[in-house]
Amino acid sequence: MKGIMIGVVAVAALFTFFLYCCVRVGAQEDRWMEEMEWKDRQDVRRSG
Repeated sequence: MKGIMIGVVAVAALFTFFLYCCVRVGAQEDRWMEEMEWKDRQDVRRSG
């Protein structure tokens, strides 16, 4: 029983770490996309 609990906790910790990494990469990608969109707007204002 103790071994099963340790296994469940280990799997939960790995899953949580995986989700944390996904959220972090997603946030970084979102910031990058917002920056690119802002640069595109600046380019349109300069050329227009």
